[in-house]
Amino acid sequence: MKKTTLNYLRMVAVSILSFIFLVSTAQRSPFRSGYLRLGFNNLGHKMDNSQTGLENVVNGNLGAKKGFALDFGHIYYFNKNADFPIKFGLDWTYISLSYNKLDWSDYVSSKGDPEAYIDGKKMALSAGTKAGLNLSVNPVEYLVIDARAQLGLSWYLFDQEYYAHEGEANESYFSFTDNRDENDEGESVKHRLRNAFNPNFGITIRRKAIGLSLDYMPAKVDYYYDSSESHGKSKFKVPSLQLKLSITL
Repeated sequence: MKKTTLNYLRMVAVSILSFIFLVSTAQRSPFRSGYLRLGFNNLGHKMDNSQTGLENVVNGNLGAKKGFALDFGHIYYFNKNADFPIKFGLDWTYISLSYNKLDWSDYVSSKGDPEAYIDGKKMALSAGTKAGLNLSVNPVEYLVIDARAQLGLSWYLFDQEYYAHEGEANESYFSFTDNRDENDEGESVKHRLRNAFNPNFGITIRRKAIGLSLDYMPAKVDYYYDSSESHGKSKFKVPSLQLKLSITL
């Protein structure tokens, strides 16, 4: 059974690589439109042990490990048929996904409570779409440089909470759910899944079908929380920097 599965996976990998090779060597215009971008997502910054949990999150210190990002979209060129090495268009990323694991273990350990603990899925997810202007330059042969400025609509989900010195005068805790909501809606979808509009700036350098993309989104989102200081809703910084392999079809 293991051997059959391994052979199947090998066949799938060979098929994908063969497809990418055929697409990349095909004699086509360098200004290809459809794209798939897959790579790494860096979310926020390292946590500051001198700040409270709420202060960290408000300042974008999310304690996230390196995660993953996936974009799928299309560039709609306005002057597609023009015989000119510069083209303008609309870059619409139909689907933009990211996942990061949250690791607050060092921060919670700094509280000096051996009974302190972390609960929840320990993750940050985002899903959305983004669109904006794109400028593509073809300086030589099949080399193309894309520069884009987009506006994105993203939905965010954070799932983690920690508790230290529970029940003591110096109690410290933070949760991405408002457990003290008077309407008892802390676990509802509208509280857990929050959306926001944010700008995105990116560049792709590609030759034929293969290239590298770099995207930066200085994002913020109004999110519900509960902490030892207060509870309710606050604006959290959630900036992301993504480096991705770009396959242009």
